[in-house]
Amino acid sequence: MILFTLLLLSVFVVDQIFKYLIRANIKPGDTLDTFIPFLRITYVKNTGAAFGSMSGMRIYLIIFSTLVIASVIYYTLKKNIKNGYLLISIALALGGAVSNLYDRIFYGFITDYIKLTFFPPVCNLADYCICFGTVLVLITVLKNNKTLKI
Repeated sequence: MILFTLLLLSVFVVDQIFKYLIRANIKPGDTLDTFIPFLRITYVKNTGAAFGSMSGMRIYLIIFSTLVIASVIYYTLKKNIKNGYLLISIALALGGAVSNLYDRIFYGFITDYIKLTFFPPVCNLADYCICFGTVLVLITVLKNNKTLKI
């Protein structure tokens, strides 16, 4: 459980540091090129959910996110999950979800900043951790469906 907590907190802290640096140094809508050809830093204030959907529904999104995060934490602790891959996957997704929830509560929007030339939406590290962690959860559960006790 220590690795789970450390990974969750690491995702949260690293994403929040990036978001702070973006808000402090770039104007919304501005784009910076990087040394990586397919990566640009673009500051976007996202008041909605994925891809800007549900824009302006802040309270609903806060309540929904809080309930999902609390449910996943409760389930993870209650089931006393021992599978390391599953714990890492859940920690990645939760770290991202908590970071975006923090933005939504304290800033009223989510700070997005990662623009990949081959993927149109601007996202953030938290979004990628949520997606990657969720896919890993699904793969781990499906791969171990007969042996995994969750």
